[in-house]
Amino acid sequence: MSVAIFFLALWGSAPAGAADPAEPTTEKRAYVGAGPYVQSQPYAGADTFILPSPVVFFDNRLFYVRWTRIGMYLYGQQSWGISLTAQPVPYGYAAADSPALAGMADRNSSWEAGFAIGG
Repeated sequence: MSVAIFFLALWGSAPAGAADPAEPTTEKRAYVGAGPYVQSQPYAGADTFILPSPVVFFDNRLFYVRWTRIGMYLYGQQSWGISLTAQPVPYGYAAADSPALAGMADRNSSWEAGFAIGG
């Protein structure tokens, strides 16, 4: 099975807005940066997949973005809850990627979506 390794932002992560100390802890924050998305392939002779990726973290208590995952809270709070979520699945391959895949049909990258329970 493929192993995806995520490196967090390489530089410049900073809050999008300053928080007022008198306000409650329901502030909204956004962080933006950049980093590599690295995926090793489980096929003999296949190269590691490296893709430059924007790094975005945003949460406003209704919607969230966490690197490549986007979602909407359905029940709960930011610290725990049930949400509807979606994320890309870049596990595609071509038969030419490795001799072990010879004769197999190419597989495209896709999306997966569903419910998430987190805490």
